[in-house]
Amino acid sequence: MAGELKSLVAEVQLCSAIITLGPMKVRVWYTQEYACSLDFFCRCEHVSDSHASEVDYEVYLIRRSALSEETVRRLESLSGETFRDKRLREGFYLSLHFGPPVIRLVDSKFKEFLYCGDFPPSFIWTYVTKFLCSIYAIAHNLIHIKGALAKLQNGSGVLLIGKGSGGKSFLLKHLCDSGARFLANTHVFLDGNFGIGVDTVIRVRKGGIYDEIIDSGAAKPFFVRDQFSIKPEEIFLMERNPVKISKVFVCDYSGKRTEACSIQSEDLYAVLKDFAHPVGTYGMKDDYYEALGQDMRTYSTFISSEYKKLLNFSLHTNGFYIDFPLRIKSEYHRLMEELGLEFDKMTDFVRL
Repeated sequence: MAGELKSLVAEVQLCSAIITLGPMKVRVWYTQEYACSLDFFCRCEHVSDSHASEVDYEVYLIRRSALSEETVRRLESLSGETFRDKRLREGFYLSLHFGPPVIRLVDSKFKEFLYCGDFPPSFIWTYVTKFLCSIYAIAHNLIHIKGALAKLQNGSGVLLIGKGSGGKSFLLKHLCDSGARFLANTHVFLDGNFGIGVDTVIRVRKGGIYDEIIDSGAAKPFFVRDQFSIKPEEIFLMERNPVKISKVFVCDYSGKRTEACSIQSEDLYAVLKDFAHPVGTYGMKDDYYEALGQDMRTYSTFISSEYKKLLNFSLHTNGFYIDFPLRIKSEYHRLMEELGLEFDKMTDFVRL
């Protein structure tokens, strides 16, 4: 059942769904305008208002125009003064994402989050999903990572990280087409050297390796212009159990190089810290500070420990730079050979 924030928007009829993000469950209450937001999630169960279920968090997505001006003013008066509260009210969401102003309310237990505004449906993945994954990781002694994750034929995991548009999705598809199992395309939880996948849809555009899937009708038009969404379970073998990560691929298809090479542990740590951890890659230090009770001593101790865990992870995995094009199969085969991954060129199944 809903908690303390729902009564603040009792004047509007809300729809309800439960989404599963890896080990995390979230109840989403929303006005009808935001129904398409849920297309971002693979596992989404629409439930009745009275449906009772244990969840980790509750989120409210409320269109401002659905409320009376009196209610909007009340929400504004109750909104907090944290860094994120102020930025959202100014229309700055996270990283380079911005749009119409958003009023945010947080309950006393840091378990419910209400967002009111005329924000686009994409707000749920440009900000809300990243925020929830991060605070869940903090609460459960995990590390939230921006990256892709697959399980190879021998049972070991490979984590793909790197800058945006660096080619993670390209390599992930090649691996899964070769028999690897899909765990995550964007969000991963690290638990020591084990990776836990957060399965969300894969967002693609025409003009790439997913064209055949788009043309077949398996991909659905996404709510973002010129994008399509694909549920990974419809095209790949899936794995939802944690996997031990043996290799990390740092993807950066710059076209300047022609072969893969190993990466030193300290260098891998630097990439993880700046391009995979939410504080570096999303600029979420203030969100972590808020989730840790807005106490700088607590924050500094926590983040120092988190970075030490990342360094330890780097020391116990094999990292490789993958910074040459893989758009044709022969280049992928060459990569597999360079990394010592055995495969059958007729079936492409990776044997490692």
